[in-house]
Amino acid sequence: MEPIGFRYAFTNHKSQLEGPIVEPIGFRYALTNHKSQLEGPIMEPIGFRYALTNHKSQLEGPIMEPIGFRYALTNHKSQFEGPIMEPIGFRYALTNHKSQLEGPIMEPIGFRYALTNHKSQLEGPIMEPIGFRYALTNHKSQLEGPIMEPIGFRYALTNHKSQLEGPIVEPIGFRYALTNHKSQLEGPIMEPIGFRYALTNHKSQLEGPIMEPIGFRYALTNHKSQLEGPIVEPIGFRYALTNHKSQFEGPIMEPIGFRYALTNHKSQLEGSLVEPIGFRYALTNCLWSVWWNLSVSPLLWG
Repeated sequence: MEPIGFRYAFTNHKSQLEGPIVEPIGFRYALTNHKSQLEGPIMEPIGFRYALTNHKSQLEGPIMEPIGFRYALTNHKSQFEGPIMEPIGFRYALTNHKSQLEGPIMEPIGFRYALTNHKSQLEGPIMEPIGFRYALTNHKSQLEGPIMEPIGFRYALTNHKSQLEGPIVEPIGFRYALTNHKSQLEGPIMEPIGFRYALTNHKSQLEGPIMEPIGFRYALTNHKSQLEGPIVEPIGFRYALTNHKSQFEGPIMEPIGFRYALTNHKSQLEGSLVEPIGFRYALTNCLWSVWWNLSVSPLLWG
């Protein structure tokens, strides 16, 4: 079958496509009962319309939506849906012919805008993140701090008071340290290749062994545990995992009219064997296909 909107031609002993055949705007080519026909009409995206530019069917627009509204599709008609609520603390404006948000409208520190009964109002007071406090710098409401937490602890909120909770378990393979007045993780502590750190009964231990991805192996490069490879699979085979062992599965059939080759250490498809115009290679009972490709096809098509 030829791709819809194209037709087969024969040039320099190769089967190629001639076209494209331009589809009418708002329609697309489809295949019905083995014939190439037009299917449609195709709905245009809301706020756009189909146009024909440089022999291609494309969308022209956008058609501006009224601010605070959006285009919707109801009963096969393009209409306005809304009004759309503006994000709290912002308002819709029209700048450079685009509908955008103007603002922000400053919220009082420690408060935030909320939506109650379809009105934008202030909700609060809002608790400051533990270990920080609200401040006003350069006309923006931001957090000032941080207030240092002891290493291995974190601030928590209990009975409306900010207190220390802990001790906090360090991420496996790391340890807490104090560097440049910040509480951070120091490490990593190297895990043996093919293992990973796990947390069991509040102790950091090794869990494993971890299966390596098929066709790769674990190696240690630049002090990091990483995968080395890929290990090249024999052409026409692929790595599979059977009974917890990495083995070859196959053989894998090559796509008809192609053959497997090895280029730049990757298994890829080489060719193609040219199919007769209007025909395609098929695979029937496997042996028939092999016989055809190896014996008859070379005689017919070279």
